[in-house]
Amino acid sequence: MTEYVVTRWYRAPELLLNSSDYTAAIDVWSVGCIFMELMNRKPLFPGKDHVHQMRLLTELLGTPTEADLGFTHNEDAKRYIRQLPNFPRQPLAKIFSHVNPLAIDLVDRMLTFDPNRRITGTISIVSGTDFTLTNRCSFTIWPGILTANGTPIGDGGFALASGSSVTLTVSPGWSGRFWGRTGCNFDASGSGKCTTGDCGGKLKCAGAGGAPPATLAEFTIGSSGKKNAVQDFYDVSLVDGYNVQMKITPQGGSGNCQTAGCVSDVNAICPNELRVTDATGVVACKSACEAFNKPEYCCTGAYSTPATCPNSSTSVSLKKACPSAYSYAYDDASSTFTCTNANYEISFCS
Repeated sequence: MTEYVVTRWYRAPELLLNSSDYTAAIDVWSVGCIFMELMNRKPLFPGKDHVHQMRLLTELLGTPTEADLGFTHNEDAKRYIRQLPNFPRQPLAKIFSHVNPLAIDLVDRMLTFDPNRRITGTISIVSGTDFTLTNRCSFTIWPGILTANGTPIGDGGFALASGSSVTLTVSPGWSGRFWGRTGCNFDASGSGKCTTGDCGGKLKCAGAGGAPPATLAEFTIGSSGKKNAVQDFYDVSLVDGYNVQMKITPQGGSGNCQTAGCVSDVNAICPNELRVTDATGVVACKSACEAFNKPEYCCTGAYSTPATCPNSSTSVSLKKACPSAYSYAYDDASSTFTCTNANYEISFCS
């Protein structure tokens, strides 16, 4: 075997470390380097020699752990890696923010130090899921987005004028939530405040959630494809309260792809003790948990199971107004929906 089976700049770590054997995974690594070079218009790892090449790899992708070295039985190679500086893996999506998130997601899985964990050619086709956010309100909505898993999208938040739409694409495995902020006022730097759904006084929420009360659209995206596809899970939740009408409409897909949402004006029927008001009137409706902070409303303590957490009068009235939305923490049976290979419209005021 020889490390010169691949040109140095595109050479996989197992070749640089003189691994006793290698597989087609070295080609996946090379394609990842070339693909990123096409996206970024310059080589990703232009090493001057094999030592410099390994240094560039570890500075970007992080120094491999003992678990990452399981593919090689070369003790000299392991000793060499152990004496390298301890570099953390850099977030490719942040460093190459100009590159499409789907491309970054693919490269992230191709440039994995351990070849046994590297994506294989049989599953390397990435198909994204499109979210189309549509504002049918008569006023501007400022969507907030919190990514729980996967590459963050939409800068975490932006303005969406009345009558306009924005489409965002996520990779398989993405999970997170969307909500609508209302009554916002931001300066040129993106600092300001929203009357409802505020995320720390920022236009771009950048990992911050929305302050309740806020209507939420929640997703866990599966994997797509003609074979062995994994279904998506989605719901509209009023567990954190309500501030604006929201609806999820699957587009295409297969399975029990139902529309989910809360299209009733809950602010108009909100009990006095749960109302959030400003000069214009009722702008949001608190959850009973937020308003009263009692275990029986928050499903905590002795009420932390489906059997012990009661369906309160407040959640009953919410369920009546919005039958397909989560009304309290254990309202799973009638409020969680599934679909496979779909795109989704998330609409406000419809």
